Amino acid sequence: MNETMGITGVSRGLNMIQTPPSTPAGEHWRYGTGLPFQVSSTQAAILANIHCVSARSWDYETGTDVILFDDPKWMIADGAIAVSRNHKERHPRLGEMMTMVKYPLLGGFIPLGAKRADGSSHPHAGTGFGMCYCMANDVDEAALRGEQRDTYDLTGDDLHAYFELSQLSFDGGQFHADLPERVTFDDLVPGVKLTNLGPGGGIVDGDDLLLPMVAGCVSGVVRWRHGAQGWRPISFTQVPMGVSSSEPSLIRDVDGSLLFTVRPADEHLSSILVWRSRDGGASWEIIIQAPNLRQPSPVGLLQAADGTPYIACNQSLAGFINYQGHIAQGQFREILCLWPLNGDRTRLLSPFFACVPRYEYGPPRHGNEWYVDHPIGATLRLADGQWHHLLCYRIMAIVEGLGRGLFPPTPHSGLHVSKVCSAGPARAAWFF
Repeated sequence: MNETMGITGVSRGLNMIQTPPSTPAGEHWRYGTGLPFQVSSTQAAILANIHCVSARSWDYETGTDVILFDDPKWMIADGAIAVSRNHKERHPRLGEMMTMVKYPLLGGFIPLGAKRADGSSHPHAGTGFGMCYCMANDVDEAALRGEQRDTYDLTGDDLHAYFELSQLSFDGGQFHADLPERVTFDDLVPGVKLTNLGPGGGIVDGDDLLLPMVAGCVSGVVRWRHGAQGWRPISFTQVPMGVSSSEPSLIRDVDGSLLFTVRPADEHLSSILVWRSRDGGASWEIIIQAPNLRQPSPVGLLQAADGTPYIACNQSLAGFINYQGHIAQGQFREILCLWPLNGDRTRLLSPFFACVPRYEYGPPRHGNEWYVDHPIGATLRLADGQWHHLLCYRIMAIVEGLGRGLFPPTPHSGLHVSKVCSAGPARAAWFF
């Protein structure tokens, strides 16, 4: 990274999208996590996950919408396209009707009009895929029986979960999502049990897409290829790390190397870890180990418009005074920071504050902590013909996710969009 590159700041508050137009009467739905991606040479979209605030269960999501835009300031939920929604089905072992909760739809997309590096048309331009984790939850059914359930009560042999895979396309006017296909964890890649997705999107690799995914307690890269049945995974390459992990993310650095991070567990619970591959993912080396910097919450590896890689996550808050007035440790997500990587990718530079809701809005009206989390970003070419790096993240009061159904959303709860500014010239994320 030369001296003319680097993050210079964050332009906050470009937009906030909150209420899905399909919200049923009497319920509180809010957009939360969002994956921005390019759909044509001057248009983009967000896969916007929906959180059901009025649910009686923690982490109760209810599907994903696609929202098209060509200027983030004018992004609106009107006209949002429903790609996935919760549905009820009978538990195959317990025999009871339950709700299949749909978590964020994530995947990859080749924008309409995209070209290969050699200038030829990309054969799969205007197509992509989205996949979401689906998990049985009987909180509503239990309530009718006078019982109380939590999101994660159905575990072990009682766990009923699978993926839903949707083929996506855009023709310049209409965005289309095929009916989802149910896929078991064992059906994606032969000999591998893939169990979840990373928080970001896929990156192009020739005619293929690379998507970070999880196989049990290990993380790695899945290669997706387009064929007669649309986009399908063909291989999984584990990133060796010696630590249990989840929620991986992947970028391609300016020199062509792949960079990879995870949400680590065990002794690295509060660490930032980054790996690099110089041979297309065949081998990996750890290049950054930074302990005690982050909260044990979601972490993303992203890339500013000039190519500067950065880590986005919640800053460590040792000794934080929680809503009960106690000094406590935990997954407090009050401060979202960006840590740029230095030029030779061996350490993290001083962080930038991306969002601190307590400073901007004061304490939440419910009298507890804010959550500002799930940072996901992309560099997009929009209607002005310029490349912009947009950062999406969720803001809510923690009680909105506790599953008590007692607290309505705050005026600031929703999917927020900011712009990460950088000093160097923008690098095209796609060829058109």
